[in-house]
Amino acid sequence: MSEDYTSLTHVCSLVTNERLNKALTDWFKEEYTFTRWEYVGDTGKGDAYHSEVIRIKIYGVNNSGKENYAQVVLKYMPESISRKLTFRAYDFYKNEIGFYEVVLPELLRFQSTKNVKEPFDNYAKLVFAQSDGSNDVICLEDANLHGFRGAVRQEGIDLDHCKIIMKVFARFHSLSFAMKDQEPEKFEKLRNAIFETYYDERLWDWYTEFWKRISGIAIDAVEKEYPNSIYLEKVKQFAVPERYQDMINAATKTFETGVISHGDCWTNNFLFKYVNGHPVDAKLIDFQITRCASPVLDISFIICACTSQDLRDKYYDELLKLYHDTLSDHIRELGSDPDKLYSWELFMAEIKKYSYFGLAFSFESTPFIVLAPEDAVNMEMEGDEKLNINDVWRVGNFKTKEGVIPTTEARTMPENFSSLLQVSPLVTNERLSQALTDWFKEDHTFTHWEYVGGLGKGDASVSELIRIKLYGVNKDHNINSVQVVIKTVPKNLARRLTCRNHEYFMNEINFYKKVLPELLDFQSTKKLSNPFNKYAKLIFAYFDGVNDVVCFEDATIDNFGNAERQQGLDFEHCKILLTVLAQFHALSFAMKDQQPEKFEKLPNNLSEIHFDSHLWEWYARFWYKISAIAIDAVENEYPNSIYEKKVKEFAVPQRYQDLIDAATKSTETGVICHGDCWMPNFLYKYVDGHAVDVKLIDFQLARYGTPALDISLMIYTCTTEDMRENHYDDLLQIYYDALSNQLQNLGSDAYKVYPWKRFMEDIKKYSYFGLAYSFECVPFTVLDEEDAVDMNIEGDKAVNLEEIYRVDKFKTKEGRLREANNVKHCVDRGYI
Repeated sequence: MSEDYTSLTHVCSLVTNERLNKALTDWFKEEYTFTRWEYVGDTGKGDAYHSEVIRIKIYGVNNSGKENYAQVVLKYMPESISRKLTFRAYDFYKNEIGFYEVVLPELLRFQSTKNVKEPFDNYAKLVFAQSDGSNDVICLEDANLHGFRGAVRQEGIDLDHCKIIMKVFARFHSLSFAMKDQEPEKFEKLRNAIFETYYDERLWDWYTEFWKRISGIAIDAVEKEYPNSIYLEKVKQFAVPERYQDMINAATKTFETGVISHGDCWTNNFLFKYVNGHPVDAKLIDFQITRCASPVLDISFIICACTSQDLRDKYYDELLKLYHDTLSDHIRELGSDPDKLYSWELFMAEIKKYSYFGLAFSFESTPFIVLAPEDAVNMEMEGDEKLNINDVWRVGNFKTKEGVIPTTEARTMPENFSSLLQVSPLVTNERLSQALTDWFKEDHTFTHWEYVGGLGKGDASVSELIRIKLYGVNKDHNINSVQVVIKTVPKNLARRLTCRNHEYFMNEINFYKKVLPELLDFQSTKKLSNPFNKYAKLIFAYFDGVNDVVCFEDATIDNFGNAERQQGLDFEHCKILLTVLAQFHALSFAMKDQQPEKFEKLPNNLSEIHFDSHLWEWYARFWYKISAIAIDAVENEYPNSIYEKKVKEFAVPQRYQDLIDAATKSTETGVICHGDCWMPNFLYKYVDGHAVDVKLIDFQLARYGTPALDISLMIYTCTTEDMRENHYDDLLQIYYDALSNQLQNLGSDAYKVYPWKRFMEDIKKYSYFGLAYSFECVPFTVLDEEDAVDMNIEGDKAVNLEEIYRVDKFKTKEGRLREANNVKHCVDRGYI
């Protein structure tokens, strides 16, 4: 993509600036002029087969000059002519645009005339859509901003998720039943605004070879799992070419009980919102296959594509009853009689008659559902010829008994889910039982674990990280689970030795087991309206120097997630973060003031593991490299300037001694510091697109030093020059005000403990620490995930740090300016 952020015509020629002006004006309900856009991210490989999909922010200004933005998902036709022709992209876009521009507004208009307690609003809102048959584009609000995210499609959805989905579909379908009953002529027009894009006589030649492939996969699965059974006999009778005609009949000849259906009800098209790890709401996305047909087509698709046999064995009848009860209630609220329109008996008759539809569609969707993202079909297609979809959707027989193709991370572990000894021999089942007992505050026995996912490449340089669920049963035989992040010492010996992993693990474990509990005990004796609790809670931790492991609650289940590290933090994010750091630091100041003997013992549990005289040899070559990168950035962006002169004076070997002094000799105003305040270590929670909370993670570099170390590190690794020019002094004041208020609430006097004047002296004296640390962090901050450093090293010997952290000079002007402007700010402020 071109780096022109003042236009989107290079993404899609239909998205002119004039159309963006109109879209922003409609969205904000006042006149706006589009100014620029900003890339946020794309979706995972395999998440969209008919489209290219990216997340962006669209910025504009109103007549008062106030800037605002909408974060959106932009879905547009692929550039590849071959891909467009092969997948009939125009048909799918035309159908979805018809749904969003004609059908949905009429259904919602009808609903708005009724007094409905829980109206259907479970969809991503349309921002704009344009179509010309070649460059079609649909722009939707990004539901992630409201805390909605996809479930892991490889796992299926559990009962709680299913209940929410059934209720959402019941509310959606009820609109059609009631409108068809009360406004039949208007509803008939809606039906004609969409068309069948998948099962039609005209499409058999397009689909036939692929049907044969997926039928073969289904037969192979049954042959292996239920050989010589009635199931094998039945699937062979079912998976025949003639079945396509039955699919046509279900999709196009069930208008009598027809509703506007979603049409593509697999896990990818549901976004869930979570509270305390439990789903509480859902949104439907991707209406490209929407049709008017029996609601059973949607319901059977959900059942067959999204649920496990175990769930169906236990809850199938309950889920059908829940759907129909909710449907009936909403039809009544909408002013119609559900017993006349769609009785329980008729619904069950159609379940029996049309559930084959969901089964047949599952032949197609299940092989894709169980694919790991890295194994997803590559949709890059050269040329301008239409291909057979069977030659593109190259899926094969299932590789595992579970029908789950493991992810890269999972392949490194044996498939023994009754033990975690393969992750670390320190994690015995007895210890897991104790951890679950402590977590749930009642006796639990560990039963099994379940893989959820890994973290992105580059998210952890001194650890291996995985997300899993730990399951256990209590004395009443109730099963409970907790979703966690497990951080382990890498198994690669060379990496362990090179990165000195054990020291980092020991420091973090000591922080969590010896330091933080004392600070929290002190805090618990006070009555605070906003106590410090912004950290990932520890589940368990063990270390022996070789198999160290730390396990935390997974904050993502409470909708905490990383900000985009390449972008830098805006003022809103910084305010929240500095307030939390102030609350954290305040505990040290107050405890040191009120319980000095107790506090004095806490720093002894921590070690300086980054800046110490014995580490210079380990760090030296890497310091030379990152210093050269910083100098190059300033030379290119501010040639022959005072900034170039100053950075060359600053980026010298002797500076390491200054870093040692800051890290180990600033104890007079010392607090327990986080130590590693760059963006991957902050998890934010969002409401309506705005950051409202933050958690701190990764205390491996926790140290005892002046708060200015954390503050300067955060300023120079997380913010841009524009941000500092506009808000730097405000941010320092925000931090200090929050610190003062918290100290007062803790019973100490900020003026005596850490007056503003002393704080500003520390900022001036020690901000070089954040600048120097930014030499290391910024090159990694601006790296895209696919360019992140691969930490695997061959052999069993330590190598030089510079050989593993293989970063080079910044490739872009934006990257150079990110570092060069850090230098500029320090020089302009008189810090160096």
